[in-house]
Amino acid sequence: MRLLAHVSKDARLLVRHRVLLAVLLAYPLVLTGVLAAAFQEPPDTLTLAVHDADAGTLELPSGNLTTSDVLASASAYADIHVYPSQAAAIQMVRDGQADAALLIPRGFLDSLTSLGENATLRLVVDESDAIRAGVAAASVEGAIEAFLKRVIEQKIRDVDDLLALTRDGGTTRIGPVPVAVLGIDAALERIRQARDTFARDSNDYERLQQVVAFLVQADGILADSTLYLTTTAQPLSIQREGLAGADTRLHQIVLPGALVLGLSWTGALAGALLWAREHDAGTLRRLHAAPAAGLVTATSKTLVGILAGLLPALIILALAAVVLSITPTSWSLTLLALLAASAGAVGLGQLASRVAHETASSSLVVVLALVPMLMLGGLFYPIAYMPAAAQAVARVLPLTLATDALRGAMVRGDALADILPALAGLFLLGALGVVLGRPRVQ
Repeated sequence: MRLLAHVSKDARLLVRHRVLLAVLLAYPLVLTGVLAAAFQEPPDTLTLAVHDADAGTLELPSGNLTTSDVLASASAYADIHVYPSQAAAIQMVRDGQADAALLIPRGFLDSLTSLGENATLRLVVDESDAIRAGVAAASVEGAIEAFLKRVIEQKIRDVDDLLALTRDGGTTRIGPVPVAVLGIDAALERIRQARDTFARDSNDYERLQQVVAFLVQADGILADSTLYLTTTAQPLSIQREGLAGADTRLHQIVLPGALVLGLSWTGALAGALLWAREHDAGTLRRLHAAPAAGLVTATSKTLVGILAGLLPALIILALAAVVLSITPTSWSLTLLALLAASAGAVGLGQLASRVAHETASSSLVVVLALVPMLMLGGLFYPIAYMPAAAQAVARVLPLTLATDALRGAMVRGDALADILPALAGLFLLGALGVVLGRPRVQ
């Protein structure tokens, strides 16, 4: 009976503490919903931005070949958008509106059908988002397989015809002039006849016998030419590159995410705890009562919180530069993005302090807010693969803005105009924290 009494009392404590009850019972459901929204299968049809600089047509025995055939084979896997310039197609990838940009160079068709020469397609992806870049590259490579098969078969036929002429003999043309080719088989017959006119123990007979053996071996190899060509032909290569136009190491791709995690954690907790400590110490009421001190106090706490967030981030960035030789594509934009990310994180923490005043409660609110943002912020899974409703929420989260700004400044080589919307959103959140984040005096 005593145990039942204690169980009843503890159950009433949980029911009466609504915030704790919500954390214990409702928050796991919220996290499950966030995970379900964030981690989806990649879409069946991706978005591909294309610039075609080769508008020619090649006439083949099997039919005309144009670059439209490349796009037609890709249309089963991607939503194709053609742009008049390379810069316009690449900008679509930079803005996140296309999964990849496929650039078809001038002279592409000539290179495809020229013996001994490979054609090259350029595929530009956002290397800062490794999962999306990998899926886009795999899809584009799969999309051109049918087109490649047709080209490979034609190249094999052309080479096989040439080798058959070498083996069997016949007539071909060099320009307008017809040329008769003797062929290996006919040459073998004549050499054998000449060989047999010499004595078998003579040097001349031995030399001609070596020529016969060589030609017999060559004839056997040429007879299998179709098999050799089928297993080795590859007339087209895809040159994969990132937006920055250079090879990007994995460490450089991961670094912006590590910085965002550190900044968000330290900045948000600092922004919340600086106010919470005032409440715990009993000085919050006096700070509110001081004339014109409220804004000054809030600004001071914001600056201290920003410095607390920036310090470990700058140390990590310096270590990456010294130890791993990782340098951002733009140092100035990287530092500006770090400042904005820290300001946004502190603003988030200050807003959390308005909800919960004590140190423990404000820390809990910050953690509860950060966990879903981490899942939806694009650090672990591409936002473009999420449902439309989840994308709409994810794109305005401070962690998403910080991730986009740092990836642009450190990996993609963005200009200030490209990351300005993200920077503006983060600084706006920091300002809201200054104005609205002061806890209410109870």
